[in-house]
Amino acid sequence: MDGGLATPDAWRPLARALFLLPLLLTWGYLALALWLGRPALRSWLLERARPAARLLGALLLLEVLSLLPLQAALVGDGWTDAFNLPLWQLYLATEAGQGWRWQLPLGLLLALWLLAGPGTRGVRWLWGLSGLLLASLALGGHAAATAGALGGVHRLNQALHLLTTGLWLGSLPGVLLCLGRPPARLRGEVQRLLRGYSLPGQICVALALLSGAFNSLLILGPEGLLRLTPYSGLLLAKVLVVATMVVLALANRYLLVPRLGQGPQVWQLLRRATAAEIALGVVAVTLVAAFSGLDPFS
Repeated sequence: MDGGLATPDAWRPLARALFLLPLLLTWGYLALALWLGRPALRSWLLERARPAARLLGALLLLEVLSLLPLQAALVGDGWTDAFNLPLWQLYLATEAGQGWRWQLPLGLLLALWLLAGPGTRGVRWLWGLSGLLLASLALGGHAAATAGALGGVHRLNQALHLLTTGLWLGSLPGVLLCLGRPPARLRGEVQRLLRGYSLPGQICVALALLSGAFNSLLILGPEGLLRLTPYSGLLLAKVLVVATMVVLALANRYLLVPRLGQGPQVWQLLRRATAAEIALGVVAVTLVAAFSGLDPFS
């Protein structure tokens, strides 16, 4: 198989990111709109999200349609085997592939729903579908390699990590919109949402950090955490990115939010810090996509 960026191995992290990011953002954004936004603000948030929802739907659709060709190319002789149907069947018969037998149809449904530009009707079903698909990713990957009762704990912890990370990262674009220029009639509701977001947001961040640390311990063990491998190097990079996100989140909550009444400059700083937190979150997800397919010990 030829080397370089054109190989299936090089495209595999991108494919993971294309599946993970839409699920994280959909799950978290809709949670903010549904559970913290009152009806008028909820409708405004959903309306503003339609162009982005269509983009996420297109990315998710691309990943869903390319997953089996990519897996066939990985196990076969490169891209020439991408549409080798026996290799598709071989992959679907594996433990990882069996999960995709129902994840792919549900992923296709979610992608088409997002492409249609979701409105207020049925949006709770859309939110539930995104959460189900996101949590189901815990059935594969490194968590699936842990046997016995500890394996069940690992999968549950990974599902918790995915869901709380989605609530953290996915809610931030909605917060950024609320920090912008909402209609005058919604400013009171925006202030209520921002006040109500503080405690749940901090809980989600804490759970995401704790479950992520426990995941790393379950995968690498105490000794593996001290060994430098490509996996642990990328994991360390992700930890540094997430640590920067936490610093920004704490600065937002305890330095900027109490000073919002001091003028528009504070609002502008808060918007910039929130946008930076979103960008760092995307970087963290990209790093996860890069190291999740690597052997942790080599």
